Amino acid sequence: MNNLPVDLFYEEFGSGQVFIFIHGFPLDHTTWLPIANIMKEKVRCILPDVRGLGRSPITGTEATIPEMAADVIRLMDRLNIQQAVISGHSMGGYIAMEMAHTYPDRVIGLGLIATRAAADTPEKMAARLESRREVLKNGRASIIKSMAPRLTEQSALLPKLVRVMEKSDPRGIAMCQYAMVNRADATAWLKAINYPIVVAAGGRDVIIPEDELRQLSQELKDGRFYYSPVADHMLPIIEPELIARALLETYVKD
Repeated sequence: MNNLPVDLFYEEFGSGQVFIFIHGFPLDHTTWLPIANIMKEKVRCILPDVRGLGRSPITGTEATIPEMAADVIRLMDRLNIQQAVISGHSMGGYIAMEMAHTYPDRVIGLGLIATRAAADTPEKMAARLESRREVLKNGRASIIKSMAPRLTEQSALLPKLVRVMEKSDPRGIAMCQYAMVNRADATAWLKAINYPIVVAAGGRDVIIPEDELRQLSQELKDGRFYYSPVADHMLPIIEPELIARALLETYVKD
């Protein structure tokens, strides 16, 4: 495979200390706009589309989380950013954790928002690979039907997420599914990190249970746990004030 890093599409807001926000699957950078609109008065916010989704390049139907992490490092180099706080939502968290592991001199903080440190179980791998085969054969309809209701239970938000998903190329969806199936378990290297790590969970999240994230935060050297009992998996959109406050009070000195 050995895909070379690609130039990601991104939006940028504000100035000062750099925060990079990596979205989840199968969405795009707009997931993070509510938080960027709050934080841009105090910091510089970079919102990329990951490889294969949004307006970023598609490089076939297979990629890896390390390759996606290298894409973000390439973006940092293009923008002359030496270090940043990296926040990831869901699949974006896998990329953020990989960046912290592979490029420790470039990452000075982590925001893990409704994401998982452990690798997929064999059952989850099998289900993801079956979904991937369906997407490659018949297009994106099946993944939208199965996943959209799990992303959010909020009737006003669901159509907006579906519209984003409908713009996704099946090849890019399959690429991300391949990357997630083959990702490494990040638990051990997260526990070795000395800087504070923000971990945020939603009490109504049916994809990443709140108790799993609470336990992860307790196992870290300096885990900072933030929780919304009313939020589901789409924490960055449903609770932007909570996430913005968590990141600012953890990483920005007045």
